[in-house]
Amino acid sequence: MKTSQITRIILRLFALKWFFSAAIQIPWMFMGETPMYRNWLPCVVTLGLAALVWRLAPWLGRLVAGAEDESGPLPSISHRQLLHVVLVGLGGYFCLSSIGALINAFYIYTVEQTSSAEVGIRLAPFPQEAILHGFTFAAGLFVVLAAPHLVRKLLPAT
Repeated sequence: MKTSQITRIILRLFALKWFFSAAIQIPWMFMGETPMYRNWLPCVVTLGLAALVWRLAPWLGRLVAGAEDESGPLPSISHRQLLHVVLVGLGGYFCLSSIGALINAFYIYTVEQTSSAEVGIRLAPFPQEAILHGFTFAAGLFVVLAAPHLVRKLLPAT
């Protein structure tokens, strides 16, 4: 596998991460008592950068590799195998980075709900930050479970 091909795959994975990060923020803007419509700009910029990096990845891969675009030490790994492993790693990163905060928010919410019910105080709905971590976890789980399908879509049969 050539250096430019590995670079292209890594750049496209960063583009996918940026896309999912921005896509997860979109529902967040419309939740809560006061919708945060003014926060649409970071999402749009991130989505635009993700699309730009995705489209320019082959050119950037050739630019990074330069004239010495040689095969690396991974001659027995195919594009499909490498992309599959990296997608599972990316999805796992999303899941593992959000599961702790999600469990913590759920625990705190249930403890506060129980203790406030004893006193007679009514709490607000589930915290928005926990919902954001839930979306992040769901997106990561989707990428892990859909990795074989995504590989078939991203790399057509050769």
